[in-house]
Amino acid sequence: MVRLIFYGQFVVLAVACFGIALHYAYFRTMRLRHPSCWDSLRRPGVFNGNWSLLTSVRVIRFLWRKEYQEFHDDQFTRLSQLVAGYNVLFFVLFVMFAVAVLVRF
Repeated sequence: MVRLIFYGQFVVLAVACFGIALHYAYFRTMRLRHPSCWDSLRRPGVFNGNWSLLTSVRVIRFLWRKEYQEFHDDQFTRLSQLVAGYNVLFFVLFVMFAVAVLVRF
């Protein structure tokens, strides 16, 4: 079990690094291709220092309601779906890892 938790840390870290890169690309694409949407979500970004809980909720709501489909931009739609799917999978992975750690200790 200890070995599983040890390797699980690296899996979570690797998936989180992928997520940072994915979100960076997503917000950059949003800013360049759909600036009005980016502004309406309060200019979200990974490294721009403008991240808050309220901004996170706005972005999650935007993805959950599939508001990105209003733009009729296939590439942006696919990227939005990828980000939404990633968020769900990372949440599940993180909860599984947290439960494994809590059960161990």
